[in-house]
Amino acid sequence: MKLTKRAGALLLAGTMLLSSAAAVMAEDTTESEVVTQVAETVEQAVLEPTLYQVGDFVKDEENWTYAADSVVFEDGKLNFIPKGKSFITYTGSKMGDGAVQLNATFNFNDGNAWGGFAIRCVNDTAVSWSGNHSYLVVVKKSQIELQRYNTSGNKFLTIVENDGLIEENKPCNITLGSIEVNGGVQVFMYADDKLVFNCFDGDGKANTNEGYLSVYGGAGVSVDAYEKETLATIPAGFALVKTENTLTAPIPAVISFGEEAGEYVVTWGKNDVYQGELTELQAAGAKEFAGYNPVGIYPEAEAQEDGYVLTEADDNKYITAYVKDANGALLCFADAFYNDTVEKEKEKMIILLTECEYSYVFGEKVMIDPDDAWVVPTIENDRTLVPIRFISESLGAEVTWDPETSSVIITQEDTTIEMQLGKKEYTVNGEVKEMDAEATIIRDRTMVPLRVISETFGKNVFWDPKGLIIISDEAPVWDSVEDEEIIDKIIEEIKLFA
Repeated sequence: MKLTKRAGALLLAGTMLLSSAAAVMAEDTTESEVVTQVAETVEQAVLEPTLYQVGDFVKDEENWTYAADSVVFEDGKLNFIPKGKSFITYTGSKMGDGAVQLNATFNFNDGNAWGGFAIRCVNDTAVSWSGNHSYLVVVKKSQIELQRYNTSGNKFLTIVENDGLIEENKPCNITLGSIEVNGGVQVFMYADDKLVFNCFDGDGKANTNEGYLSVYGGAGVSVDAYEKETLATIPAGFALVKTENTLTAPIPAVISFGEEAGEYVVTWGKNDVYQGELTELQAAGAKEFAGYNPVGIYPEAEAQEDGYVLTEADDNKYITAYVKDANGALLCFADAFYNDTVEKEKEKMIILLTECEYSYVFGEKVMIDPDDAWVVPTIENDRTLVPIRFISESLGAEVTWDPETSSVIITQEDTTIEMQLGKKEYTVNGEVKEMDAEATIIRDRTMVPLRVISETFGKNVFWDPKGLIIISDEAPVWDSVEDEEIIDKIIEEIKLFA
């Protein structure tokens, strides 16, 4: 079976920001798809965020930085004077693992303006989109967006439809927080008692720094003290665990606001597109940030009682686990798992690249000659020459050198191969064969034509014009045209310092 360009694109996506997952609105599930109660699958750590009250911050007017004539402090509130994208930052304290609580009223100017918040801001005088490390929440009349900004660029984490979550000119209790957990940062938001999003930013570029709180005014925002209420405990982000051919969804931690966790259930979804198919709303919102699509919908997949059992139908698919409460409301979901058949194929191969000192040997990246980085496959007189000792030993053969005859002797089980420098003839168990070029010495290592590998060891050899060489037992599954994206990706991977 050839690996198509489509599979190549999936491989590329999978090796990029595979770990990015955000809480999105998934399709309703049926009772048959409820597969496990998360609370019973793992002993969970309880994470208790520090709660910061903006009502206290407002009393500390001197520790806010803002443009002149953009904000008025009055009666325990701060009120923006509409000036477009004005913002204000509290510098009285930095916040790390915790949540800020406030009451806010937004004027969206009939959908033509937005307000919002940024947390973990490194710079107190710069907007997020200037490269200021932060998580920015954009509150619009139609949708609520979570975006990440830092030196690695901007990234959409999710877009949630604002279907009555935050209404125009109506006060709303908001809890917005972030906690470093499980190799990333969990960012979550409540509007009144409703969970807006619960996103795990786990692609290795998360903002783990402490930072300031900024409020963005838009057409007009009023901020004052949070009206106390109890919020539900929610699960933190997690990665799926693969055991043999089964995926399970252990959640190692919950984020607690004091109320005990209810019964959690897991449902499964899969897609052949990284980050899933975007809803119409998400696709429209993502146009503002070309190349930074939010996580989308993974159509529901058939569930098994104890997890998700992988089959051939899941080859080169992305699979995730949704965590919902007993009423079916989405709480979070796992980092997508990519069922990568390309990686499985690599484990069966020796992969080399001309003029490159590295190789993959049955999935493990190794240096061809640790003592000399200049020992590489090369091309001479239109013939590809490869280091015979390295390939032979990688295949489990024993290699010796006879200085009297200047010969290489290769022994593997009941087969003996002998090659003499400067000659095209060689023998396999005494039978004389001929190479299309003579064995030669380069940097004190014996090099032979690539074709000899298939003739002497009975292996299949694939060669790509870009210099990629694949040696395997089975017939080559690669095609230079159809699998060009895969080949290009493997070439880039093999060039990287091990």
